[in-house]
Amino acid sequence: MGILSWTWFVGVVLLLGYAAIRYLRFRKNVQASIRIRDGIYVCDNIRTPFILGVIRPGIYLPSDMDEVQTDNVIAHERAHLSRLDQVWKPLGYCLLAVYWFNPLCWLFLKKFLADLELSCDERVLAKLGADRAKEYASSLLESRQGATVFVSAFGGAKIRTRIKNILSFKKLTWFSFMVFVALI
Repeated sequence: MGILSWTWFVGVVLLLGYAAIRYLRFRKNVQASIRIRDGIYVCDNIRTPFILGVIRPGIYLPSDMDEVQTDNVIAHERAHLSRLDQVWKPLGYCLLAVYWFNPLCWLFLKKFLADLELSCDERVLAKLGADRAKEYASSLLESRQGATVFVSAFGGAKIRTRIKNILSFKKLTWFSFMVFVALI
């Protein structure tokens, strides 16, 4: 039992240590960023937009983005902030770190992160309207590098799934909502 306990403990330390090193590396990369608005920064050292921080999160954008893409990305990242995803993602990762030996926890975290991205896409499209879905999808394709658990990146989750959902997005009508409630 002692060997198993130590193995579990080493696994927890390794996973949390890895996350801490990644977080510090991201922090170092954005030190030279320039604030353009309240909580929004532009940086030359990054390739994809993301949110960094839990208590006072900031939205970091690459310096080579155009205005339309910037507006779409900011809308997406603000959807994450309004849902407190910068808190939920690290909590999910901490659960994984504790239960790392369970393969279902790895699957849970992967699906959880993908669902966060999909729900933020839906929230943004509900505000923007379905007529701007192609524009939003193209912004996603142009900035599709990955995310980590402590850093929420605009291009996280499976791009094909997100693009498919974005292009087939339809706003929920009052009638379909009532049918949905009746079915439940």
